[in-house]
Amino acid sequence: MLVAVVIIGAFVSMLNQTVLSVAQPSLISASDISVSTVQWLSTGYALIGGILIPISAWMADLFNTKHLLSVSLALFLAGTVLAFTAGNFAILLSARLIQAVGAGILSGLTMTILFSVYPKENRGTPTMLLGIVFGIAPAVGPTLGGYIVDNFGWRYIFGVMAPIILIALIMSMLFMADVVPHKPTPLDWLSVASSSVGFGGILYGVSVVSDDG
Repeated sequence: MLVAVVIIGAFVSMLNQTVLSVAQPSLISASDISVSTVQWLSTGYALIGGILIPISAWMADLFNTKHLLSVSLALFLAGTVLAFTAGNFAILLSARLIQAVGAGILSGLTMTILFSVYPKENRGTPTMLLGIVFGIAPAVGPTLGGYIVDNFGWRYIFGVMAPIILIALIMSMLFMADVVPHKPTPLDWLSVASSSVGFGGILYGVSVVSDDG
């Protein structure tokens, strides 16, 4: 059950990275925004995730694994509910960034937790599970998103995800345990800052190239 909690949370977080891409035309029309502006829904999500995934290993060294996973799922759920009810693009983008904070921690914790609970002789199992999460989820996203947008509207991309995240959150409170050994580890803040600026600059450049060439 512990592994199920981790896999469900990570799968939905990775799914959300690509599921909104096909909804961009609907969002452009509904919010009267440009292509480069709507792309920040995906760009911001990827940027926050890219910063937090490596930091999550440091978090796991310091904090109770169960509490950390539950908090990340709660943040992810809060962002998803806010996105579902968003009345304008600014709120929707803020909701996506809140989602990204929870998803980034979840994605990083997944690998740490799985390799902690399986013995060395069974390391093929977590590798297979990680392949499902990081390989299949982003590929399924556009197809699922397209179906939902065509039949129900873009809001229900978040409406479908929210109950699944809620179930994972409840399961984490019931079945999750503090499985990662703790040790005081310093965080290289200069590396965090430089990687944030570096990745942020690259993503910003890609997002404005359609407007500025």
